[in-house]
Amino acid sequence: SLRAIDVWPWPRSIHGALVDRLVADGAARIAFDIDFSSRSTEIEDRAFADALDAVLQAGGGEVLVPKGLYRLEAPWIVPDGAVDITLRGERGAYLMAGPGLDAGLLQIGRRDHASGQVENIGVETLRLHGRGATDPGTTNANGIELGNCLNVVVRDVHIQSFAGRGFVGNKPNT
Repeated sequence: SLRAIDVWPWPRSIHGALVDRLVADGAARIAFDIDFSSRSTEIEDRAFADALDAVLQAGGGEVLVPKGLYRLEAPWIVPDGAVDITLRGERGAYLMAGPGLDAGLLQIGRRDHASGQVENIGVETLRLHGRGATDPGTTNANGIELGNCLNVVVRDVHIQSFAGRGFVGNKPNT
């Protein structure tokens, strides 16, 4: 596979395509044991995030984030209409905002309330690290943004160094 793709680390769109294929073939569980700390692009991050969205839309379940550093140029989004999902990090799983990120690092439901509500979401054992107000290229990115949500449980999550806010709830029942 390294010879066929001819680049390492693989672009995140390759991982996204792999997830799409595994979901289409009926995989019950998908786990990555890969270091995603190398620089990426917003397009590549979005391709991988879209594949994670497909897993979530396939009926809920658990998305495991293995130990490692994940530098993101685009947010991870739990999409509208998602139900019964847990995003669980192994101890030592870090999501870090890359310099191009100007939205919430982890977005749960859309903030404009235009479509379906997100229900029964868990976020556990993750470390979120943003870009502090004095970092070069800082934007007002937030850590976790909640949109149209019901029953969201955030447990053992550490949020630090965001120029915006660490945790943003957009509705009284979040």
